[in-house]
Amino acid sequence: MNPIIYPLLMTIIGSGNTVFEKYFFNKRKNKYLLFVPMLFILAFVILIVLFVPFLDHSIKSAAFTTIPLVLFFSMVAIASVRNMLYYYTFQREGLCDIEPFVVFIPLVTIVMAGIIYPDERSHPMILLLALVASLTLVLSHIRKKHLTFHKALLPMFGVILLSAAENVITKELLVNFSPIALYTIRSFFIALLLVSFLRPKFKELTRGDIKNLLIVSFTWILVMIFYYYAYQKVGVVYTELIGSLGPVLIVMGSYLFLKDRSVTKRNVVALIIIIACVVVAQFIQ
Repeated sequence: MNPIIYPLLMTIIGSGNTVFEKYFFNKRKNKYLLFVPMLFILAFVILIVLFVPFLDHSIKSAAFTTIPLVLFFSMVAIASVRNMLYYYTFQREGLCDIEPFVVFIPLVTIVMAGIIYPDERSHPMILLLALVASLTLVLSHIRKKHLTFHKALLPMFGVILLSAAENVITKELLVNFSPIALYTIRSFFIALLLVSFLRPKFKELTRGDIKNLLIVSFTWILVMIFYYYAYQKVGVVYTELIGSLGPVLIVMGSYLFLKDRSVTKRNVVALIIIIACVVVAQFIQ
């Protein structure tokens, strides 16, 4: 199987799920403190029932030594805070308001990975194409030479840095964890941490909420597993190059399905440039 399938599936499924998730959150406003812990509880249950018994969930003994354990629990803490910051803004703002900030995540991740991991610098042209794609994405969301935002969007600055840090740590953890094992254990500890701190009132969940949360959780499991396999197979830089298609697809999906009319010619041009970078990268790999 061509390894490009992992980041491509990650990007396409993730973009569609984000649009569906926003539709769901718009219907049930101000419930993110309840929904986010439940997403991770359901993810853990689904993984244990449908994925772990049938797919590789191996963990090397080295995973239980000091440095991997410190990295793992750092990732759990970072992911917990990052998710709460993201969903705080997600349930208040439109996707076309959020995505200008999300577009910085691939760029910061690529820079951090290039600095920390020598193997991520082993293909300079791939690194260059990834930077071009990420910068194109950023520039396509700048209006009148600046990004405009208000207080509700301030948490997105934390999301950018925390997401990039988590992504870089994830690459190291995948040396000792299989993707299924890492995401299963990650979901368990994030669920435990969020439930402990937020004390969500699960009685407020309706049957419709549970059905939609199951769909979102299951889909995010697919996205994250493909994401982790992509990191293992093709590395951080190449994965983020493909993933930079995501924010453009999300904005266009928001235009088509959520009636958000913020799509511009810049978004279309950015999509064409990013696709061109991805195509060129296929001849370099």
